[in-house]
Amino acid sequence: FWDVIRANPATQGGFIWDWAEQNIRQPVRLVPDSSGNDIPAHLTGAPELVDGRRGKALRLSGLDDFVEVHRDRRLDLTGAALTLDAWVKPARWTGDLRILGKGDHQYALKMKTENTLEFFIHSGTWQAVQATVPAGFYGNWHRVSGTYDGTALRLYIDGREVASTPFSGRIDPSSAEVNIGRDFETSWNDPARVGRMAQGSFDDARIYDRALTPQELNAPEPVGGAVLALDFDRVEERGTHLSYGSSLSGVDGLVSADRDPQPETTQMAWAHQPLRFGWADGVLSVHNERAFTGTDDLALRWRVQEGSRVVARGEQPLRVAAGETGTARPRVPANPGDRERFLTVEAVTRADQPLLPAGHVLAHDQFALGGTRVPGLDQATPSGRVRTSDGADSVTASVRGVTYEVDKRTGALSSIRVRGRELLHGGPRLDAWRAPISNETFAWGRAEGEDWRRAGLDRLETTATGVRVEPDGDGVRVVVDSRVAAPDVTGAWFDQVMTYSVDRTGTLRLGHRVTPRGAIRDLPYLPRIGVSLAVPERYDRFTWYGREAESYVDRQDGTPIGVHRSTVAEQYVEYHRPQDHGNHTGTRWALLTDGRTGGLLVAGAPEVGVTRYDDLDRAAYPFQLRPNDGWHTLHASHAVTGVGDTPNPVRERGRVRPDTTYEHTLTLRPLTAAEARAGLPAGG
Repeated sequence: FWDVIRANPATQGGFIWDWAEQNIRQPVRLVPDSSGNDIPAHLTGAPELVDGRRGKALRLSGLDDFVEVHRDRRLDLTGAALTLDAWVKPARWTGDLRILGKGDHQYALKMKTENTLEFFIHSGTWQAVQATVPAGFYGNWHRVSGTYDGTALRLYIDGREVASTPFSGRIDPSSAEVNIGRDFETSWNDPARVGRMAQGSFDDARIYDRALTPQELNAPEPVGGAVLALDFDRVEERGTHLSYGSSLSGVDGLVSADRDPQPETTQMAWAHQPLRFGWADGVLSVHNERAFTGTDDLALRWRVQEGSRVVARGEQPLRVAAGETGTARPRVPANPGDRERFLTVEAVTRADQPLLPAGHVLAHDQFALGGTRVPGLDQATPSGRVRTSDGADSVTASVRGVTYEVDKRTGALSSIRVRGRELLHGGPRLDAWRAPISNETFAWGRAEGEDWRRAGLDRLETTATGVRVEPDGDGVRVVVDSRVAAPDVTGAWFDQVMTYSVDRTGTLRLGHRVTPRGAIRDLPYLPRIGVSLAVPERYDRFTWYGREAESYVDRQDGTPIGVHRSTVAEQYVEYHRPQDHGNHTGTRWALLTDGRTGGLLVAGAPEVGVTRYDDLDRAAYPFQLRPNDGWHTLHASHAVTGVGDTPNPVRERGRVRPDTTYEHTLTLRPLTAAEARAGLPAGG
């Protein structure tokens, strides 16, 4: 965009939709789930407890009060059995009375109109049963229930069956959350349609994964065995959170509602900076885009980096008149080792200025200086003899204290052990999913995340179709052919070949070839393509040689390449709502260590990220996130789709195409204790 602006000075543009997000900080008010599953449910708005049908109940005002339930997998309920059951005391009709439902495309119990009660499931299309409510329905307590047993949908009022519709079929999946008092899906996708919500009191809301009998629906108290049971007898407060209110509108800023800058500000700052740099034939050019002032208030800093090492640096005055271009000649030392190097340049303030301290980086850029040997990957490694064991169920290869094991039944690399210590929790496996970002989540433009879910990218499973063990020089090679698809989706899959090769240095080379097939090739684009590995959570220190800040292919210029250190926890970016985060482009290698005994190095993936949260898209708010139970996930990606801009889709050149074959090779090896303590591979 700014290339166009700079090439055509008369062009106008640069509009930023929202600087700051507009969430409101509210208490986290939880209503306990008495089913035994402890599925979190919280209140939005200002619902209040009132006297209920038994004990207390929850009163919703009809304005912006509702209950949000965490999108727990146990609520997906895509089989052929379901019961929705609740007591309700409706107040006056507001135009909407959503009693209990999971969006508009899975299941719900609601008032269709002022006098029509409806229970529906979605199976290809809406399958519904309806009945007129009795006189006196408003202002009085009534038990309303909907059941589905795989043969018919039945609707009950006060324990009496009032309507039924025959139907046989499975319930469709949906990414919607269970809400009480609100249609999550409509509110999320089209804020313009959000009006008054359910007004009335609610008690004993239940969801079952079976069809309750008439006798059970006439019991004086709800029967046990519910997947979700909300009694509304008490409310527990646990800290605060930034609430979206009734919809996501306003959650698309550059800084959070607490005024914390988000990673995209690094790209914006680089694009808007008033100085532009160039590098050619040993000469640095500096163009001053300031219209009225020179650069006498700035100094030029530069450094030459080789991996984690700075081999030269300097600082000098910067004097370029307004609208003019100046030059400088940073001293770049010879590179006899032919190691990869970068020149990083910065224009910094020389003295304190209003709102800017001395040393503030006002403009920066980075240039590759060449070198073919990657620091950290170019050191000689001692070698030994590869000992292999080809058993009925597995193949093992051992060399220099490390043992790799491939399960012949599943074709998976099941273990990496170093002196008895396990480095692998799971994987590597095909990684073609990301928790949809805001631009891919709701239908302002196109909700690509829903396209991916329909193709099953969020629930892929691998089935080995062939496992071959072959000699590979002095080592061994295991070739695994497989088909990767969602178990409930037909006509959409990946053909995959993973080749595991172990050499005499104890290094594993993973060849990965994957071809999208069927309906996957018709998707707008793939979220990513690569592999993911689950690493035991004790390896929580993360080092990578790549771009420092979170970056994507269409948002990476503002952050330089270098060697950077972090913890896994620090890689989390608190977006609202939770979504893919922490990707790093330009990556040469990455490692996870415990800082003492060892760890794992992965190289060959140009984009890398690590996270504690595999179920990001299950949480509507950061406080709902649940960390992985015992592992961290490392995403080693061959390609990751960019992020686009609100509400425009990702440009063609930033997309991972769904209609081509991808082939790449990763290198995995255990780290020594010395490397783990240093947080660097030898020579890095």
